[in-house]
Amino acid sequence: MAAVALTFVMAIGALAGTRAPANIPFDFEFRGLTMPAGRYTFESGYGAGVLLVIDGAGRTHAALGAPLGNPNVTAPSKVVFHFDGERYRLAEVWLSGVGGKQINYKPRVPAVTSKASPPRRIEIAIPG
Repeated sequence: MAAVALTFVMAIGALAGTRAPANIPFDFEFRGLTMPAGRYTFESGYGAGVLLVIDGAGRTHAALGAPLGNPNVTAPSKVVFHFDGERYRLAEVWLSGVGGKQINYKPRVPAVTSKASPPRRIEIAIPG
């Protein structure tokens, strides 16, 4: 019985997320939605593939994210965007204690394919 209770407590702990607020100074795309510049809270749980993005109005948006890095290594929290010259897309979220999550999106195909450059990587530190 004690082993079952311990397993239940450990499972609930694994679902508990790490939350971090950040001010994003530009509009960005997340899962096909245009998100306005503003304050967002990013949340992810250890080992869980789900990433939550909570906007300033309290609306929660979710995506499955591929794990990045080692969650056992403490790294600074940050949000990573890709900028293709036209729009910013949320690409990665790194939260201290749970590692990173990569958000997959379909890259935009430029109208002119002569010398398209790869998207720029923009990192915004999340104060801890």
